[in-house]
Amino acid sequence: MIPATNLRDNLRRLVNDHVDSLDLIRRIVDGTLPINKLQHVARVLYAEARASLQVKIPERIRICPLEAVDVRRLWWHLLEEESGHFVTDHDHASLLLPVCRSLGIAPAELDAEYSRHLLGLEELRKTPTSAVTTVMELAQTFVDESVLARKATLVAESLASNYSVSQADLFYFQLHSTVDVEHSDQVLNVLASYAASQGLDDVAVNRVEICLAEFPVWLGAE
Repeated sequence: MIPATNLRDNLRRLVNDHVDSLDLIRRIVDGTLPINKLQHVARVLYAEARASLQVKIPERIRICPLEAVDVRRLWWHLLEEESGHFVTDHDHASLLLPVCRSLGIAPAELDAEYSRHLLGLEELRKTPTSAVTTVMELAQTFVDESVLARKATLVAESLASNYSVSQADLFYFQLHSTVDVEHSDQVLNVLASYAASQGLDDVAVNRVEICLAEFPVWLGAE
């Protein structure tokens, strides 16, 4: 077991060392990802954002041990933020719709992708209360939030210049370039503190490494 401060520094260093070498992000930013591949990424990103609101974060709250108050508070905070503070059409899945439309993705395609995405969450739905799974879910969230915080602006610029997406349709990425800086720090602090308190620092490091190596882990195969 290592102190939470050391674990936090180690996890931050892992992301900093790898974020510039993520292949998918690099190909989007330099405009070399084919449009059909980009459409696939956009469909799954929408499905992931919607599933996070309706399934993943609620399940993460259920799985979280009752005594892990700081973790449960974080999940509730992220649910409110990702839900656009519960204002209609301000949730982060809805904010992706203009980008998807600009890329020529029909609403029926998004609904179909969401239905497929839910099938991959069956294991999460069956998971009992678990400190290990809680650390793993925090680690994945930390990586996702950190990458968007660092790369959302570059992704938005490329979508506009290389894929003809209107600037007016890019609010999702413009928003995440700022809010995810705060989110990534919040998740990192809770992850490091909880993992260290449970002697699960190796689980945290291993899961962050996997999420970086397979980024994004929620994309799956086309």
